Amino acid sequence: MPDSTTVFTYHAIDNRDSVISVSPELFCRQMKLLAENGIRGVSLEQALLPGQAPQRSVALTFDDGYLSVFEQALPVMKALGFSGTVFIPTDLVGLSCQEAQRINRDIDRDMMEWRELERLNESGFEIAAHAKTHPDLTRLSPN
Repeated sequence: MPDSTTVFTYHAIDNRDSVISVSPELFCRQMKLLAENGIRGVSLEQALLPGQAPQRSVALTFDDGYLSVFEQALPVMKALGFSGTVFIPTDLVGLSCQEAQRINRDIDRDMMEWRELERLNESGFEIAAHAKTHPDLTRLSPN
């Protein structure tokens, strides 16, 4: 395992005024800046397994499975030869914002469909678990 690993964590790539949002323009600039400096974006698995990641690399992760990752992040990353890891709450896959809120009131964006997750995987992304419904663990009982 490497001595240290830098992880960039994203949620939504959109223009909302939200703590979990990064604008598509800023995301694109960040990825291009990495590439211009010889730094590769890789999955978390690649970053942590010995000999899997290029010498100069960062792990790029995306929480929650929002559709904007597929629509905004994938084209930019694919053009640069980057990969990443997407953490998916499996019971929310394919749901609209309104449908997802029936399961988890904190979800306020449309979610990716299984076919979009397949396309991400085919593009070199790691697909990882993020619980079934993305509960707020601070609101759960110890049981």
